[in-house]
Parts: sequence; C-alpha cells; structure tokens
Amino acid sequence: MSEETVTPGNVTHLGEPLTLTRTGQCTWTAGNGITLTYRPNMIWAATAGPHTTIGATAQDALDSLTIHRRRTTGHEAALRRMSHGRLFARQMSRYLHIGPGSRRFRRPEGDLHKTIIRTAIEATRPAEHGLHPEHIETAARPAIGALLAWERHITGRQADARVLRHAHALGPRAVLGLLGDMVDAGVTTVDDGAAWFADMSHSLAPDDPRPARPGANTPRTP
Repeated sequence: MSEETVTPGNVTHLGEPLTLTRTGQCTWTAGNGITLTYRPNMIWAATAGPHTTIGATAQDALDSLTIHRRRTTGHEAALRRMSHGRLFARQMSRYLHIGPGSRRFRRPEGDLHKTIIRTAIEATRPAEHGLHPEHIETAARPAIGALLAWERHITGRQADARVLRHAHALGPRAVLGLLGDMVDAGVTTVDDGAAWFADMSHSLAPDDPRPARPGANTPRTP
C-alpha cells in the first residue's frame, strides 16, 4: 500500500467512533488531540501529548494508547499520594539502582552512602540544574535539610558513637528509608538533624524502652 492511498479506516476510541482530519500526507488528527501517523515501515503510531504507542493497524495503536494512558495516570496518581519522604526514597533508589540486596560498597561508585548524599545534594543546587533528571531534582528538594544533617552529623562524625555505628552498618536502601523518615518528621535544618540523631541515640540504647527507628520509608522492592 502506498503512502498516497493509505488511510486509518474507521477507528474508535473509548468505544466511540473517532473523527479524523488529514493534516499531512501520512498524518490524521482528531479533535481530542490524538494524532495518528502512518510510518514507512507500515506501522501506525498514535500520539496524545507526551504519549506515543504503535500498532500494526491504526486501531491497534489507538487501543495501546488507551491502555498506556490509563496505566500512566494511575502511576502518577500513586506518586502524588506519597509523602515527600517516601517519594524521595523511592525515586532515589530507582535512579541509583539500589535494591534490597545492594551493599554499601559497589563498583564503580564506591561508597553508596556517599553517592546517595552527593547525588541528592547536587540535584538541589541551581548551579547543577540539568545534571540529574527533573523528577530527581523535584524529589530531592524537600530532603535538603535531612541530607545536610546527614553530611554534618554522620559523614562529618558529629553524632555520637552509637548512632555512627548504626548508620555505617545500614545498607543503602535503609539509608534512603532513614532519610525519608527524617523528611517526613520535618527535618529541614542541620539543627533539626542534630535533635533527630540525639533521639536516635536514645532509642538505640539497650536500657531505653523506646524502640529504634525502623526506617519506615525504606523503598519497597520495585
């Protein structure tokens, strides 16, 4: 079939006939913003905003687009329901490929504790804008207080020995969970972090009845 004679045929979207207007040699556009394009490799593409799907026929491409948009909408809604701390932990774990079995030291990054802090702090700096994806910058901004507190009290060894031992023994995912807990607890400054780690020190004491913080925001396995 030549490009001059190809047409999408009678197609439907969400159960309703879709009225299309030819806007190019191989392009048709509907009033709802969907565009159908016939490609030289005999594949149809359906596009709506940032979403594009393909199919062997125009209807196949449209059906795939409908499914894709539903999935994407549900995913975005789930992210909006997350707390800032949980979202930070989730996005960073995926971005840095940190899973439940990740160890602290990994080639070629080295110390993943330091990689987490360095990467997230970079993502909050205007001068470093564009170095990391926008969704990482967005997730990291509310965590800047917790990040700087960790850098001062853990990396800088200002916390007491009990807290330092505990922090250094954590796996990378648990570190992200702990930072997420700090964000959700309202740690926005280095001084807030000092109070947090002092509280943690008490909770880690053997004779203290309060339980140790579990890291509620440790990301779930993707």
